[in-house]
Amino acid sequence: MKMYLTIGFILCTFTFLSAQVGIGTITPDASSVLEVSSTKSGVLFPRLTSAQRNLIVNPAAGLLIYNTDKNLFEYNVGSSTSPKWVSLAIDQTQSGSFNVGVTNNGWNYYNVTFDKSYTSTPSIMLTFREGTGINNSGSHSVSHYKVANASPTGFTIAIYDTGSTLDVFMDWMAVPRTQ
Repeated sequence: MKMYLTIGFILCTFTFLSAQVGIGTITPDASSVLEVSSTKSGVLFPRLTSAQRNLIVNPAAGLLIYNTDKNLFEYNVGSSTSPKWVSLAIDQTQSGSFNVGVTNNGWNYYNVTFDKSYTSTPSIMLTFREGTGINNSGSHSVSHYKVANASPTGFTIAIYDTGSTLDVFMDWMAVPRTQ
């Protein structure tokens, strides 16, 4: 009899260990391992600084934390031995127009600082407009323009002009890299 009770207890324990866990609900969804339900509060994830996050030993791929230095959620898209933390922010696109004004013959450099830093160097796209005032009519003497010194905090617009030009405008957009 004692042996049957022990076997029954073990079977019940294994059944319980493989079942779903519900917090705030007695009937968690069958497709979840954990379901948290509330109409009055939320879930608070671990809040760490970047330094504390970097001290996590072998962080699992998909591990989620709230970074208090950056005020955003981050998760590991790398491996446990080579973590790569990326932001979970929905919209990290930043853009702007840079009125360069008069350019001189040769290379001209203009620094752009992002409103909010990225976790890694973003992809940056430039478009060029030139002319007098907003109608963008006029000569086109700019031969080359490019992004230089890109970093998570900003970049430099480099413009090579073959003569003095009035009213050069650079429109830019920065988006997080996908690779």
